[in-house]
Amino acid sequence: MLSKIMNYTISLFVISFLITSNIVFGYSASEFTAKYHNQFSEGEKVKVLVKVKGEPVNKDPAKLAREIRYYQAGVLKFIHLAGAINVISDTKHNQFSAIMTTSLAEKIATRYDVISVTKIDTVDVSTQLCFPIEPGANLSGCDLYAARLRNADLRGVNLTNANLKGADLTGADLSGADLRSAFLKYAQLDETNLSNVNFSFAKLIRADITNANLTNASFYGATLYQSDFTNSDLTNVDFRFSILTYANLSFTNLDGVNFESAGTWGTNLNQCRNHEFCEEYNISYAKEKIFSQEKTIVELFPIRSPNFNGGEPIVFSGRLYTESGQKITHAEILIKSDGPCPSDGIIAKTTTDKYGDYSIRTLTKIWDPYDNLINIHAEFSGNEKLAPSSSQNEVVVVFPKNAESCK
Repeated sequence: MLSKIMNYTISLFVISFLITSNIVFGYSASEFTAKYHNQFSEGEKVKVLVKVKGEPVNKDPAKLAREIRYYQAGVLKFIHLAGAINVISDTKHNQFSAIMTTSLAEKIATRYDVISVTKIDTVDVSTQLCFPIEPGANLSGCDLYAARLRNADLRGVNLTNANLKGADLTGADLSGADLRSAFLKYAQLDETNLSNVNFSFAKLIRADITNANLTNASFYGATLYQSDFTNSDLTNVDFRFSILTYANLSFTNLDGVNFESAGTWGTNLNQCRNHEFCEEYNISYAKEKIFSQEKTIVELFPIRSPNFNGGEPIVFSGRLYTESGQKITHAEILIKSDGPCPSDGIIAKTTTDKYGDYSIRTLTKIWDPYDNLINIHAEFSGNEKLAPSSSQNEVVVVFPKNAESCK
């Protein structure tokens, strides 16, 4: 038992050291370009296997993948800014493959967070990499951050493990596509054909999926926090074991939908149809929650400056009261983010004082290793007499040069 604790402690220390000492954290894209210019564009294209320092200790697959992501965060950001493509991270072993120039491969081989860089194959630049983007294309692991793919024909494409954060897929046809474990935070999927798409274990956080065709799609084990499905056709959709917290399913067709073991706390089912949940929500829920509970308002006071260096203290404060203006005392307040870590989104919690006010101080951490930017809000869970409520969002940017990893 003692050896396990020591190994875990050492593992956390190594993660913290590798991240806080990393030369790329804190760089913006323009700063990176100013420092390195185009020096990594030289040489032939090669596919490499990169082994990263750090020995994962978690046995749970989800925790193991998260731990590996933190080990690799620094070097992955570096190669992303340097132009590497087809980056695929191994979620079982601390290594990843990518296509890059020989000059970039030589550079990362000298990094202290990298064990080795092994050439797998020479790449013919005329062959498919992450392009062309066309029906049936293999885009697994591709970085399509903020890609503009409006009205694109993407039928049957393989987008497993792809990064589609902020991508605009409005009006696109992705019928039959494979998006298992893809990352689609803030993605635009309105009026999109998503019939028969496999979204198992994907992360669609605050995604716009309105007016879409999702017939026979699978969201098994997916994270759909605050995603908007308004007026979409969800016939025969599989939501088993998914997280639908605060998702908006209003005016949707839920004929044949499977919600087994799904997390539906705060899910908006207003005016949905063709499912027993709809009748329960529109009649029983409305009466019990709207008429028997008093509405509440939780405020999160504006943060003076959104920018923080890693490890700096940050204070969240605000007030909780009823719609009639009565203060709510001794109530638990959750400070939550939309970042991928921690998995439940809770970065701090406290209780209101005798005046209904709250304040809590914590240290900034790497809550979103993808782009360092998160939206934070305060949340009151409610009780039998008081309805739950959420505050407005406040943007926080953490430059994680000296930040601890989020666990």
